[in-house]
Amino acid sequence: MRCGQTQVGDERGTRQRLPEHVRPKAIAEKDFAWGPASTFAVADFSGLRVGASLRFHIILRLLLFLAFPSNIRRWRDTGPCLLQTLSPFPSAMAGGEEDEGPGYWLRWQVPACAAILAVPAAVSVAVISRSRAVDLPRSSDLWSPCWSKLSPLWLLGLRALALSILFWLLCRAVLLDGAFAFYFYTQWTLSLVIIYFLIGTFVSAHGCWIYAKHATENDEADAFFKRDFGEELPATSTGSNRNRNSSKFHNVYEWVDDEQKAGSWGYLMQIAYQTSAGAVTLTDIVFWGLLVPFLSAEHFKLDLLMGCMHTLNLVFLLLDTALNNLPFPWFRMAYFVLWSCVYVIFQWILHICGFSWWPYSFLELSTPWAPFWYLCLALVHIPCYGLYSLIVKAKISLFPKIFHRVYIRP
Repeated sequence: MRCGQTQVGDERGTRQRLPEHVRPKAIAEKDFAWGPASTFAVADFSGLRVGASLRFHIILRLLLFLAFPSNIRRWRDTGPCLLQTLSPFPSAMAGGEEDEGPGYWLRWQVPACAAILAVPAAVSVAVISRSRAVDLPRSSDLWSPCWSKLSPLWLLGLRALALSILFWLLCRAVLLDGAFAFYFYTQWTLSLVIIYFLIGTFVSAHGCWIYAKHATENDEADAFFKRDFGEELPATSTGSNRNRNSSKFHNVYEWVDDEQKAGSWGYLMQIAYQTSAGAVTLTDIVFWGLLVPFLSAEHFKLDLLMGCMHTLNLVFLLLDTALNNLPFPWFRMAYFVLWSCVYVIFQWILHICGFSWWPYSFLELSTPWAPFWYLCLALVHIPCYGLYSLIVKAKISLFPKIFHRVYIRP
């Protein structure tokens, strides 16, 4: 029986009562019993005298269940787990009073894990407050490629394509699972990547408009000099014309650089970029390195949608990194840490409100190993962000040596 439910009927259809210490107290006069295994462990609530508050609790959980349309389709496979969510007695169906209710949050693991969660969050806030004005990019860095002969339209096209495909994947996940899709860190990360490409698409579109406008002005200025001073100017060779055309990008970018630094939208775009880079690395490493190889087919099934969600997010980010001019400073790992802290706090709030299932087993607080897992979860942010930072540093250091004629050093 799934979800830790051991109260199942035998082959003769007899029922096994719950132990005394896990019976609902002061609610029902009749003993709470399980049906036969053939009924998917549907609880027998006949004879229960349900009060007004309990009826409201049942209705609220049923409304939450209806918000997850795919659960109806998956009832045969996940019936016991969903009953645990829908049950007005979550403590009984989760395995005992010690797993739910106020007693669950009075364990010694809870303050220890809360401290492990609070310390990185406080350090991240302090780092952000001190480094907010450091390393602000130039406005042209947000939309200009790092390749001298590559038009900004290519970066715009890549960001628009990534936005369309990733948004379609997220919509498919929401249509399949409803609001339950955002119960997982993967969908949080995918939403953040979509936000980055959404901002990047609009910023690139605005940058392409600036580029086209000032490129036209440069062409008009060249035509003016050719018409009025062409006889006095020395004749230019084909090679010099090619150099002037290739430097057209630099002239436009330098003009924009003299105008202004990146504003609030540029700062927000950088935050989304660097946070999503670390989060995507963490998500894909955990998925492909831990979940896929070690989880059995009974509890985990890899499908095309899930594989695309854990592949295309990193692929599009790496392609964008190969083209963009955005910096990747270490101090912005603080936003990545805060992002994960917000997700863990979100899970804690849901469980305080009555949810009894953790999407990731290492977030479970009832095990004595919980502080160790939370500490590992905090420390793993460093190599995940560092791995992507190494990729950016490799691009900055190796590309000028390999493509020294076309690569623009940021």
